[in-house]
Amino acid sequence: MPVCAIHPSRQGVPIRCSRTRRLYSIHRRLQGILALLLWAFRNARKCRSFQPYFPGSCSREWNLYLLRGLASFYRLEREAESVSVNTCLSDMSLLAIANLVKGYASEGGERVDVVRIASFSLDAGEQMLLQGESGSGKSTLLNLIAGIVVADSGEIRLGGENMTALSESARDAHRAQSLGYVFQNFNLLDGYSCLENVELGMSFGAGVDRAFAQSLLERVGLKDRENYRPDQLSQGQRQRVAVARALANRPKLVLADEPTGNLDPKNAALSMELIQSLCRENDAALLLVSHDPQIESQFDRVLGLSELNQANGMEAST
Repeated sequence: MPVCAIHPSRQGVPIRCSRTRRLYSIHRRLQGILALLLWAFRNARKCRSFQPYFPGSCSREWNLYLLRGLASFYRLEREAESVSVNTCLSDMSLLAIANLVKGYASEGGERVDVVRIASFSLDAGEQMLLQGESGSGKSTLLNLIAGIVVADSGEIRLGGENMTALSESARDAHRAQSLGYVFQNFNLLDGYSCLENVELGMSFGAGVDRAFAQSLLERVGLKDRENYRPDQLSQGQRQRVAVARALANRPKLVLADEPTGNLDPKNAALSMELIQSLCRENDAALLLVSHDPQIESQFDRVLGLSELNQANGMEAST
């Protein structure tokens, strides 16, 4: 019998009463507001002037404090909302897709499917390469799995959770806890150090663990660069920071969108070895999409996206 509406802190005990769930949800929201206020007051003495998001010598420090405080509030708020979601756990694959469809309206008003997948699965700890040319729906598929884009129909189950049935806030919470994402363009915050970028990623998950963040940066060879900003790093070093951030919350699944696309051949090879080895070390499955045929030999399971995706249209940009 599935166990539904489970909250992690209750160690598998179902919250059966709807009134109890509502009270617990209110309690977690109040905790989130208190966490935000504590961040502000605890760090107020670290700057002489309170100038968040305004020019001034303390603006960068306050921005960081506010980001972390808002992340703490966000985490507890999303956790509160996710309590009311019926979560059914099963022994299925880590990732299972069924009858997934996503389309957009063309300029002429006609509907164009970008993703149409009958079935797909990925087991826990498995590493898989999806190959496809630009416009084949690679990025849209990853964004659907991550819950960034909403499917028109079908199911995406991650760890037994049907992502397509969740609200936006519940998808955000599940993504923060279960997924790591390595973007082609890195998506680092240029105003903050490497360490702060990794820690801010943690803020939306289980919370900041500086020791683990530092160990990840050391593992990717950036121990002596943890206080550098992204604009002070090479392309290859930025990619390594992005990999460390993707693993910061110890995800079950790491998605990688053309992670070698902006790198020279030498750094591309080093990046691939690093992503795969770190996923193995952290027991994370890896789903990587790329059009680079040279990395095919590094994966035990390789699938052409054209075999998987039966959409009748082409993606505008990948």
